[in-house]
This record gives sequence, C-alpha cells and structure tokens, in this order.
Amino acid sequence: MSAGRGAEPGAVFEVLSDPTRRQIITWLAEDGPLSATRLSERLPLTRQGVAKHLLLMAESGIVMQARVGREVRFSIEAERLGSAAAWLSTVGARWDRRLASLEAHVSSRRTPQD
Repeated sequence: MSAGRGAEPGAVFEVLSDPTRRQIITWLAEDGPLSATRLSERLPLTRQGVAKHLLLMAESGIVMQARVGREVRFSIEAERLGSAAAWLSTVGARWDRRLASLEAHVSSRRTPQD
C-alpha cells in the first residue's frame, strides 16, 4: 500500500478488514499510545508481526507514531477514521432516503383491503 492511498476511504477500510488490526485499534482507543512490544504481548504474534500491521496502519494514516525515549509508540489518527465514518454516514443517509421513498410509494399503492 503506498502512502498516497491513505487519502482514500478505501485504504482505511482495507486496513480495518483485518481482525488483528481492528483489535489493535480497539486497544489504542482504550489504552492510549502503545508500542509494538506492548501490543505483541497481547497478541499471538511476534513483535515483528505486529510491526508489519502497524506499518500498514501508519501508511494508511490510521495511526501515528512518536518516539518516546527508546520506544516508538503508536496512537490513533482520529481524523482519518472520521473521514471514513463520514463517508459511511453519507452513503447510509442516501439509502435511508431511498428506503423511505420506497416505503411511501408502497404505502400509497396499498388498497384498504391490504
């Protein structure tokens, strides 16, 4: 995944399609910034395996990294997740309007015997 793909909502959904990465996001949201080492202690993966997931997440813009002493800690980039949520909200609102229109149409076509 190239760094340019991070601007697309699709890049966020691609990253979040993996259950391990969703779990990492949950822990970062609950516990704040964590290192790859701390995350690997919670997962059935090596530190290097976790680091690969974090790299993809950083490339998509979902997480940020900051050096604290000798550690690199990762945290959520809320704006990137927010843009994906906004896209979902827009699409959902369109479908809500379409379904409401369909319901109104069906209701108007019903006869009193129905």
